[in-house]
Amino acid sequence: MEQFTGLGKVIVATDPDKIRLDMTVKNILAYKPLLARIFKEVVSECR
Repeated sequence: MEQFTGLGKVIVATDPDKIRLDMTVKNILAYKPLLARIFKEVVSECR
């Protein structure tokens, strides 16, 4: 049995037939390590 991170749980729990893109994206961006990585690469003040 695999153990998922918070992001993994969000992705696995998403029903492909009833995707609500807005909520899914909000849940993914709520995953702080991913958001920090995005900020680090995109926002010059975070470098």
